[in-house]
Amino acid sequence: MVTSPVIGPVVFLAVMWLVFLVATSVAAPIQGALDSLVSGPLSAGFRALFSAVGLGGSWVEGLLVYGLVAGIGMLLTFVPLIALMLALLALLEDSGYMALPDARHRPLTALLVPFTSCSARLTVYVLVVATLAAQKREIGLRWTVFGVAMQLTLAWSLAVAVFQVGRVLS
Repeated sequence: MVTSPVIGPVVFLAVMWLVFLVATSVAAPIQGALDSLVSGPLSAGFRALFSAVGLGGSWVEGLLVYGLVAGIGMLLTFVPLIALMLALLALLEDSGYMALPDARHRPLTALLVPFTSCSARLTVYVLVVATLAAQKREIGLRWTVFGVAMQLTLAWSLAVAVFQVGRVLS
């Protein structure tokens, strides 16, 4: 049933949706706590340190507290979500549900992930199209279709030329 060409994709989408829901709902409180830690006591500690050495309110404080500390803190808030998502996907792969039939598919898949459109990239597409090409709203769709076509072309090229995989899109 799971490998059925009709029911299989529906089951796969349902499983992926469940993985997404679990990862985001479990990670949300951890992300909130990390954000509160960085924007609260950690930033306050750095501001107090800069005030103690006479750099309070300076551009150095602004750069380090609101740039570096806030930026690293923002990145850290994504770590729980990514870790949970990877753990759940590893669990699915170890269960055999998402196992790739050939070990050469794994590095190929890893190389193609950056080319996959995600909700963040689609948001950027919408903002750029709305800003630069307000009269041509179909450009966002064209970018997405072009991105998928390029990903499939790159997948086929890498599979055949580099990884020498027989069947690419099986």
